[in-house]
Amino acid sequence: MTFLPQPSYESLDALGSGLREALIPFIGERAVSLFSYAIADARDSPVISAPLRKTLIDAGEDPDNPDVTEAEQLLIDWGRLIATTPGEITTNFYARLESTFNPQLRLLLVAYASQLVAATTFATVGQVALDESLLEYRKPGDDRV
Repeated sequence: MTFLPQPSYESLDALGSGLREALIPFIGERAVSLFSYAIADARDSPVISAPLRKTLIDAGEDPDNPDVTEAEQLLIDWGRLIATTPGEITTNFYARLESTFNPQLRLLLVAYASQLVAATTFATVGQVALDESLLEYRKPGDDRV
């Protein structure tokens, strides 16, 4: 059952595209994709995570075991925390973020992450179906449509 008509990934992605584009000059497209995928995957949203997996796979990456820098791993960890336990991020973790990313970049990252969390919520509550062209990019073992 689909509660809402199926929007395209592009229409859902448009929610955060301005912020995504603003982040790329600072951390690069790859890091933005890794951060985005970490959030969508942790939110268990195949509608949002499958296109991000496709982006990473098409770029030659393994989205489940990427070879990352320390800063990229920090973004992945932060994305997962934002998606699952945003109120439980430790002072120590915040200190690591502060030493790695300047305040303006942190602001953009939080705003972008918030929009991704909203998009995953929209897709879940709206029971949005996964675009058939993205079925092969689901996480291994995930057969949801």
